[in-house]
Amino acid sequence: MNFLKNQTENAVRSVTDLNKAMTLVDMTMSNMSGSSLYSLKQQSLSMAKDLSAATKTVTDAVTIYANENESVSSMLNKAQLTVLLSAASGMSSSSSADAIQGILNQFNLSENQAMHVADTVEKLSSEIALDFSKGCDTISQSIATSGSVVNEAGMSFEKYVALVSTTAEKTRVSGSQIGNAFKTIFSRISRSKDGLTTDAEMSDAEAALKSVGVSVRGADGDLRDISDTLNDLNKVCIMQ
Repeated sequence: MNFLKNQTENAVRSVTDLNKAMTLVDMTMSNMSGSSLYSLKQQSLSMAKDLSAATKTVTDAVTIYANENESVSSMLNKAQLTVLLSAASGMSSSSSADAIQGILNQFNLSENQAMHVADTVEKLSSEIALDFSKGCDTISQSIATSGSVVNEAGMSFEKYVALVSTTAEKTRVSGSQIGNAFKTIFSRISRSKDGLTTDAEMSDAEAALKSVGVSVRGADGDLRDISDTLNDLNKVCIMQ
């Protein structure tokens, strides 16, 4: 009897959560037709079943992406990634959605790369000696703090995530601390003035790196790939 009671209560709760979510979507997306809304409702239920997730978990993710610029398919695709990352990392749906969208926006990635983003964060978090959920959160926080600066400096999302995960494993500090540190480093290196190569014209960062044998410029005087500069600096640190 208790089992049947719990099942009934869960079913009622799922229906209530689903209806609330669809009402919110309908209010947010005034251009959505009744048939599209019904399709979204049915596919949300199917997703919850396929992913063995609570209906509310899926509908919370779906409503996050509800706006006039979204389609049913794009909402469901993003919601699926959000649910999967949330389940793997322990982050809330909102935090998982912010992480995925933040990375896409800061590194100017297209929406069809969202699965790659989620997979990369999960993969690197699983490979470091750090609690998995903490690793996901640390990477997300770091990119939220510094992603746009890193992207402008020319480092790819994949390289930066690898750099952050290694740093997190070694230092055990928060993602915001790591992000702020790299934001400062990348900003100062990138601030070197193009074409000005005399000691008097160099930025403080460029002069400091040159003093230990690391050049931020190639033979043509243009700024080198920042990954190469950091690799050279790492070699200097290892030798000392």
